[in-house]
Amino acid sequence: MPEQTENDWSNHYPWHLAEYNKIARFFSALNESRIETTQCKKCGTTQWPPRSICSNCLSDDLIWVEIPKTGKIVGFSKAYVGLNAGEEAPILVAAVHLEGGLRILTRILGAKYEELRVDMPVKLKKAALVDGKPYWAFSPL
Repeated sequence: MPEQTENDWSNHYPWHLAEYNKIARFFSALNESRIETTQCKKCGTTQWPPRSICSNCLSDDLIWVEIPKTGKIVGFSKAYVGLNAGEEAPILVAAVHLEGGLRILTRILGAKYEELRVDMPVKLKKAALVDGKPYWAFSPL
């Protein structure tokens, strides 16, 4: 058996393969620099993170939608853990209220902590898979 390395995703749960995972499209979209999630066709609830069953009405009739690329900061902090290779602590993280009502946690790029404020408008700066893990970041407008 070949030696497995920490970043060798071929031997991990195959999140990115549609035949094994109903949310594989989320990972495919990140590979194309987009963030998609699921939305219930029955009740209209947008799921975050994406799910295969609606968290509101339990329907499995979901469609894929791209999340809005702009929003406003509702809270922010510095983080010293959860860094990717090449990142230096601290990183800036924020809860962002996106247009349409969805809230997500995200990294903030292109700003200093002292410049951040609640209600600051931000836009999607980067979406990708980094070492097989979901990554996205927003930056001030």
